Amino acid sequence: MTVAADGTFTMRRRTYAFCGENPPPCDSMVNGVITSGAVAHGALESVSGTLAKGKISDSTDTSLLPTGPATFTLDTANNVIEALDLNWCGPSSPTGVCD
Repeated sequence: MTVAADGTFTMRRRTYAFCGENPPPCDSMVNGVITSGAVAHGALESVSGTLAKGKISDSTDTSLLPTGPATFTLDTANNVIEALDLNWCGPSSPTGVCD
C-alpha cells in the first residue's frame, strides 16, 4: 500500500492465480519477482490521530479489494496500517505481523 501526500492511495494484493493459467486479475512473475494482480485506488477523506477514513474508488478485484468506504488504523509500534482486515506493512515492520 502506498499513500501520496495528497491522500490518494494504491493498494496491491496477491490473487494467488498466475497469468497464463488464469484469467485477469492475476499475479505475474518476471525475473522471479511476483507482481500482485489485485490493485485498488482511492483517497483518504479524513484523518484524526492514528485513524483515517477514505474510499476505494476502483479495484481490479472487488472480492479481494472491495470498492466503497474504508477505515485505516495506523499501528505506530509495528509500522503497520490495518485496513480491510489486513496488515499493510511498512519498511520497518517486524517479522510476523505482515499479511
